[in-house]
Amino acid sequence: SMNGTITNWTYYGDVSYITIELKNKSKVYINVQNVHRNSLQELNIGKKLFASFDINDLIILEK
Repeated sequence: SMNGTITNWTYYGDVSYITIELKNKSKVYINVQNVHRNSLQELNIGKKLFASFDINDLIILEK
């Protein structure tokens, strides 16, 4: 789990791409499936949030 702030949010119809900046300035990039058109309506840039995920859903990408 992590605390952070949304610094970028891009909506592409069926999916949204969200960037969260953590307190240590690391960035986490999240892809979210948009189930309903306004399902992510409250996720605005600057919003502070707490995020968590199942470890089995984690994918690490190499540069």
